[in-house]
Amino acid sequence: MSADEEKKLDDFTRKVIYEVGLDKPSNEFMDRLMIKIQKEQSYIYTPLIKKRGWGVIASFLTVSIVLLIKFSQRDSVLKGYGISDKIELGEINLFEKFHFSDTTTIILMVALAFILIQIPLMKRMYFNQFK
Repeated sequence: MSADEEKKLDDFTRKVIYEVGLDKPSNEFMDRLMIKIQKEQSYIYTPLIKKRGWGVIASFLTVSIVLLIKFSQRDSVLKGYGISDKIELGEINLFEKFHFSDTTTIILMVALAFILIQIPLMKRMYFNQFK
């Protein structure tokens, strides 16, 4: 195409677009579209483990840790139940090499408490961002 033909075609195209006009959506179009998008994006959060389950897990771990600390000697556990004379387990002691000072034990308990407090707070903050 020559430059003259291109100019005529361009002028004709501009004239036709000007006469026909551009389509404009209605005023309600944007509102309806946003409502549909919000409905599609909304979801219902259902946790994999319920609060009661987390409570059971936390209490089980707490009891286990307390029992392990309190009864670190195997004989004391067996004597507590009155069965030390009936069962001979040998000289196996899992906690013989591990000894924590009082300071270390307190620090570990405080760190565990902070973790158990921070997880629900961070979870709540994360899900509040999507509301």
